[in-house]
Amino acid sequence: GGETQIKSAASGGADAEHEASLVRKIYQVENGKFNLIAEGVNATRDKLQAGKVYVISRGETAVVFFGEGIGRDQIKHGIEKGVDFLKANNLPNYTSIAVAKHGKPSGALALIFTN
Repeated sequence: GGETQIKSAASGGADAEHEASLVRKIYQVENGKFNLIAEGVNATRDKLQAGKVYVISRGETAVVFFGEGIGRDQIKHGIEKGVDFLKANNLPNYTSIAVAKHGKPSGALALIFTN
């Protein structure tokens, strides 16, 4: 126990940086690259198309989404795609990764699209 010195709010980082990290972003995965296609209010579910793979990120969460028609062989490597995304974007390794598939309920996907 005992008394400790209170840290200043400035040592916690800039509020603007924190707010920016919470913006939802949708990346389309093509040939191992992650191409940003929408962010903020424009990053909506209707951007997710059949036959394509996406990573939706927000804060410390990333969801790898497989559109309708994507085969099981690709889906079983979903977590690997998520890890590749974290590395490509210099995100911390404690960022949670979930995998979602078109037509299957996903709490992680529902949560990431909640405002």
